[in-house]
Amino acid sequence: AMASDAPALAATEPLTCSDRAVSANFLRRYITTHASALEPAGRAPLKTFEFVSELIQPVTADSRFSWAGAAASAHAENSVQEETTTPPSSARAELLDANLEVDFGTATDFVSHAWDGPFIALARAVLAHDDRVTAALLGQNENAPDGGAPAVAVSAAPGRFYWFDVFAISQHASHYQHDDLQLLGEVVGASQRTLLFLEPWHSPHMLTRIWCLYEVLRSLQSVDEAAAEGEEAPSKLVMLTGSTQAVAEGFADTERYGDLHTAIAAIDVRKANATVELDRHMIFAEVEASVGCAAVNRRLRSTMQGWLVATCATALQVPASDGGVLGTSKEATLTMQLGRLCRDYGRYPEAEGYAKRAVSLLEKEVDATSLDAPESVVACSDAAAAKIRSLWLARDALSGIWRRMGAHLDESVTLQARVRGHFWPQASVSSWIAGGNLGRNMLAAGKPAAAAVVCEETLHTAENAEHPITPETSMHLGHVLDGLALARLAVGDTAGALPLALRAVRCARVLAPGGNTLAVAYKLNTLGLILAAREASGGGAEPGTSAPTHQSASMTTTSPATKPPLVAWAVFSEAAAIAREQCGLDHAFTLCTSWNEASAIRDEQADGSAHEKTDSAAPRGTAMKAWAVGDAAYRALFPDDEAGTTPRASRVCKLDPDHPLTQAALDARPG
Repeated sequence: AMASDAPALAATEPLTCSDRAVSANFLRRYITTHASALEPAGRAPLKTFEFVSELIQPVTADSRFSWAGAAASAHAENSVQEETTTPPSSARAELLDANLEVDFGTATDFVSHAWDGPFIALARAVLAHDDRVTAALLGQNENAPDGGAPAVAVSAAPGRFYWFDVFAISQHASHYQHDDLQLLGEVVGASQRTLLFLEPWHSPHMLTRIWCLYEVLRSLQSVDEAAAEGEEAPSKLVMLTGSTQAVAEGFADTERYGDLHTAIAAIDVRKANATVELDRHMIFAEVEASVGCAAVNRRLRSTMQGWLVATCATALQVPASDGGVLGTSKEATLTMQLGRLCRDYGRYPEAEGYAKRAVSLLEKEVDATSLDAPESVVACSDAAAAKIRSLWLARDALSGIWRRMGAHLDESVTLQARVRGHFWPQASVSSWIAGGNLGRNMLAAGKPAAAAVVCEETLHTAENAEHPITPETSMHLGHVLDGLALARLAVGDTAGALPLALRAVRCARVLAPGGNTLAVAYKLNTLGLILAAREASGGGAEPGTSAPTHQSASMTTTSPATKPPLVAWAVFSEAAAIAREQCGLDHAFTLCTSWNEASAIRDEQADGSAHEKTDSAAPRGTAMKAWAVGDAAYRALFPDDEAGTTPRASRVCKLDPDHPLTQAALDARPG
């Protein structure tokens, strides 16, 4: 409760919430004035929550307004007070130093950020963004590091005002703060852009904070609302980092390739944190009542994936003379990483171009006599050996891209055989990867028997290798097991394929404890194909067999009586749910798993399974939903079948789920 002698609070602040955004010139002047406080000698820069408690709250304590409101109030009071020789307090002087006419305005750019990062880094990122916009208006080089920001700041982009919560929301427990937070969504929706500050770039804190994800939701909703009214509605989300060049160079580090990639894949509104638990429940309920958590997750992932590809692609255009990677030793590495990234995001034509470019660049840097020598006999310096290894990894990536495209399949087998020959003598983890990929390429090329032999050899090597069991080695072992299971399925050995597929799912669960990833979905899809084939032949799963769960990922045993029945439709259903959330509705893998889910249910019912008579039958609600999704997937997979001549009850069986259009075959066609 407020003390009885506390000054009475005004009913409202003098500025509306959306009009408390600040100009770039104000922000630049502010951080210059407070430089020693923001970056104190002998200690780390102030995090945003420290900045608020040490610099914002003391200045606004009297009025309890936001900083912008307190400044407007101070100016209003000053204009009606009689002249006095008494100098204002330091807090009041700071507020009076603001120029209300040019420092504040209606928000054009909403700044979304977590409070546990350095405020000075956030401010500099916004200023660098503003400089890039200004440079673009002046026709300067946008491809230079950090967008061509001039060495000396030029006039800020006209009409741009940045809405920071630290300046625009009251930082005191009062009705002002309560009212401001109620208007937050309205401010986001009215802004032209939402700037997402990714700090640190490889694992952004804001992606785990519920209020930040709420701001993303409101941004998406405002775009949808504009589109529904027939207005042009480009994406409002803009990514900010301390340095785009640092992102590109960091991404070129093969050891850190997966950091941001993993952080993006792990985006989940349902797992976001909040300082106040009530806030988390409130926002979660609002998200579910609108577009849903899965839609927010999917659209934010898609936006960030596009940003990451664009950032790295832009960095490849910056010459070394401008501080970029073009023409340096990092060019080939970043090009290869960009190829892998496009591959992982299903952008195969782009991936092929980058992979070919990386191979060409690395071939020029490697001694010709070492090009085809096995890894164990290459005698050269560590630096040269690293380049040779990078070359072979780039070739591995290129062959895999061809497989997923369904193009140059024979060439992909030949190239991957060379890759395997390079790594094989060392029996390293790289040899497992190369062997597993060769088996998959052989499957795609229609050589299942040869694929089974290669995968058997690779599995034997992996199981007898003296490597510690880690999530990473489990992932690669699961890749080999999955390939061998598919090969066994392709030659009709479903009994041999089933235990391999179950082991592959367990390996994927170890990689992703507590969360569903595409690695899990791919393995589940293979398991579903095997179960479907066994069900079609009257086999089914072995008695007491169940799909490995997160709890059973450690390969502990469970009483058969407590295990749920393992049926194809249920396994496909889990795979499809993961794919829809991780990849979106129109991704090839989502179409693949959705069609498999629907066709498995249809086949089950065509065989006479009744919902009421068996625990393994799909519930009617699940079945109806799967049929609707399956029909949409069918139309996308087979757009030429306008007359519907291919029976809808046919199951699409894929030897390699990476790309259904090239590895798909209907097991029942007319005639």
